[in-house]
Amino acid sequence: MKYRSESFIEKVIRGISKFVLRLFVWGLLILVVAQFIILNSDFEETLIAKFPQIRQVLKLGQEEEFTQQAKMVFAPQEEYIVFQLQTNNWPRQVKLLVNDQVIGTLAKGKLKVKIKEGDSLAIDARGYEQGIWLTITQLSTPLKNLQLGQQIWVKNEYKKLGIVKLKGKF
Repeated sequence: MKYRSESFIEKVIRGISKFVLRLFVWGLLILVVAQFIILNSDFEETLIAKFPQIRQVLKLGQEEEFTQQAKMVFAPQEEYIVFQLQTNNWPRQVKLLVNDQVIGTLAKGKLKVKIKEGDSLAIDARGYEQGIWLTITQLSTPLKNLQLGQQIWVKNEYKKLGIVKLKGKF
């Protein structure tokens, strides 16, 4: 049985049909993604909502007339660590310290602390006779000396957790 080869016109038609089909599929995909973003109920909290919006456009030579101060569009990410109590008591007098400054207490059972490389972390539970378990439940950036899920036991003592050292820092 002998097969005939495709002519140039048939190849061009097949190529155009593949292109149109791909264009149609990608168009539908983009349409679905756009609808999902637009109908998202938490749109104000998404990254897309935080993109800067252009309100004024400068023309060539208008630089002197522009008096609006520049704003930071993307701020560097702030590192943080979240401690959560694993015991049923809510110790008001147990304090978390960063660089020997009291940042907060564990009275609510959870405490989110902003940190940066080189900060010294400590827990002051002096005067609190019951022992408490703390767990690190969130880390914005991996640390060398503290890990996610790490548990810390404190009972009537001042406990140093160490100096913050970020992993993967250039």
